[in-house]
Formats: sequence, structure tokens, C-alpha cells
Amino acid sequence: SVPGGARGDEIYFGLVAKNAAGREEVVPFIQPDKEAFLEYDLTRLISALSRETLPKIGIYSGADIRGGFDVMSRQQTPEWAALQFINDNFDLEWIEDDAEAIEDVDMLLLIAPQDLSQRLQLAIDQYALSGGKVMVFVDPYIETMAMMNGMATVQSSNISALFESWGVAFDESQFITDFENSMVVSLGQGGQPARHLGLLSLGPNALSQDDVVLFGLESINLSSVGAMSAAEGASTVFTPVIQSSAQSALADVNVLTTLNDPSTLMNDFVPTEQRYTIAARVGGSAESAFP
Repeated sequence: SVPGGARGDEIYFGLVAKNAAGREEVVPFIQPDKEAFLEYDLTRLISALSRETLPKIGIYSGADIRGGFDVMSRQQTPEWAALQFINDNFDLEWIEDDAEAIEDVDMLLLIAPQDLSQRLQLAIDQYALSGGKVMVFVDPYIETMAMMNGMATVQSSNISALFESWGVAFDESQFITDFENSMVVSLGQGGQPARHLGLLSLGPNALSQDDVVLFGLESINLSSVGAMSAAEGASTVFTPVIQSSAQSALADVNVLTTLNDPSTLMNDFVPTEQRYTIAARVGGSAESAFP
């Protein structure tokens, strides 16, 4: 229920649905400002009740998201919190480097893919071109992998061959600096707070409110993110869903390895008046990377 009016009357305007097995799905309240997504909510509800098994997600990760033993700290590291959530709601299938085909998964999740084998790239390419849904997270600077043998180093991820055939341009050597969305960080005890152009707090103006995934999301914090765009001559449709402000520019990712004072990012900062795309949906007709 929600309060309705000065008298404190309660209004019920939700939906409860059950299937033959007694399993229940609920839309707690049908919000007027989400009217555009009502069909989506109802379809999702019916789909959830119609399934006898959980949706299957195929995951390939170049980062250690499952946890394990950290050689540097000599301690066990936990699995990522996001992975715990996915595990609770989906059936997971881990994709290995030598996979020859990707089949019977509802979505493929690629997290920080690095140096993929030709065989795996072909499998991903054929899965996508056959109508499979792929969610890709690439990064010019993977902070959880930035230390190697005690030395700061750039660890980036990309699937350039596949992106090129799918009509996506992404340069892993650069990251976005954004004055309008930058955060102010503490430099420790006795230090003055400093503005960090590469640490972004993005509000509704940066997020596509027409996208069902982002609708109602008030903010998202991101660090050292890259920029992507539609490749020249692409046959696919490229739709930005998260963008920087116009007070942005691109910077060389190598500066992050020796960045002790984030305020130094301001020294050479000249905004380009261009909004850079941080995340996008890509669909339509594409060519294979392996003709």
C-alpha cells in the first residue's frame, strides 16, 4: 500500500500472479511514471512464471571475480558481490578459453576479456551473429589488476577484432576525464581534498531515462572509464545509454600508474565540448569477424 491523501487512506495498485505450481511473482505498485515500461514489467513477470528453470548466463572473465588466493597479500579474496547476486538469480555456466562453441545460454557476459584465443573469439562471434545477447565490459585500466610484482602497470581489456566487425570503436589507451561529473576525494590525513577528473559520479543527465535498465537510477559511480563510439561505416545501430558531460576530454591511461595527486589531471585538461559514450546498446545487422 501507499498513502493517498491527507486522511492517510491507503491505496493498493499492484499485481500478484501465480502459476500452476503455486510460484508467485509480484509487481508491488504500478507507478504512473513507469507507464512506458508497464508492458516490459508484465512480460517479465509472465516469463518468470513460465520458466521451469532459471535463465542461464554464460560468463567469461579475464579478471579474478570468483575470488581465490592473492599471492601479493597472501590472503584469500572473496568473490565479487555482483557475482553473488547473479548466482542467486541465474544458472551460471563458466566459459573457458578453449571453448569451441557457446550454446544453450540466454546471455553471454564478458568481463574484462583479454587476449582471447581465436577459437573463443570465433565462438563468441557466431553466438552473437546467431541472435545471442552479449554484454561486454571492457576497460582501459583494470584497477584490481593494476599491480604486478609490486609495480603499477596498465592492465586493459578489449575485443578489438569483434568490436570492429560489430561496428564499435574503442581505444583502450585512453580514459575519460570529466570536470562536471568529477568527484572530490580525500588525500589522507592532513591533505587537502582534490578533484579527481577520472573518478566520476554520474546523475540522471548522464543516463538514458528511455532505457528500461537505467530508468529510475539516480546515480552511478565509475572510475577510469573508456570511451566507445560507432565505427565509421558500421552497419549496426549504436545507441548511447551512458555518456559523460560536454566538459570532458580523453587522457592517456598511462598517467594513472603514477598518479599520486589527482589534482595534476587538471594541468593539461582542455574540455572538447564532446559527450563521450561510456555504455551503449548495439544491434542490427553485422558482419562476421571470421568470414
